[in-house]
Amino acid sequence: MNLILCSDLEFPRGFLGRGGVRTHIYELSHALIELGRNVIIMTPASTPLAEWEKINKITIRHLPYLNLSTGVKMFSYSRTVSKEIHKLIDERRIDSALEKGN
Repeated sequence: MNLILCSDLEFPRGFLGRGGVRTHIYELSHALIELGRNVIIMTPASTPLAEWEKINKITIRHLPYLNLSTGVKMFSYSRTVSKEIHKLIDERRIDSALEKGN
């Protein structure tokens, strides 16, 4: 089974499970992988460029973000993000996607 977990909060490079929603998504992803699932976490990037990262068997897709005046980096759930999700669903044969916000 191929899954996408979307976080509207940034996962910094090399993230190892620190902080509320991030920890929940990281631990859930790790448990699903232990059950034999393939997991991609989609998260805002700290740069305007989209990038891939692999941490402890978890694939992380960093996408451009909306930088709020509060300094919080969040997805703008724009057409660009939507297109990327649909592209991954088609290319990676994704069975399910879950959006988890703060």
